[in-house]
Amino acid sequence: RALIQFFLDEAGKAGYLEIQPPYVVNEASGYGTGQLPDKEGQMYFVNEDNLYLIPTAEVPVTNLYRDVILTDDQLPVKNCAYSACFRREAGS
Repeated sequence: RALIQFFLDEAGKAGYLEIQPPYVVNEASGYGTGQLPDKEGQMYFVNEDNLYLIPTAEVPVTNLYRDVILTDDQLPVKNCAYSACFRREAGS
């Protein structure tokens, strides 16, 4: 846990905004980052809610900007996140 906190602290000093991402995302989020349909067999699906458990924090964090057109003065976007990751792949 100390290493995780160190990473988040250092990223904050470098101007990154820490994001606490949700652990479940909708299908559009999976397509938005290329997880679906390519890696669908590696993702856990919650039938009752029609949602996927995140395979990496990248999926919800990237999708924060899915339908947004950023102007030059809004770039670069500097976000960081730490999360549990849920994948079926071997060794994960």
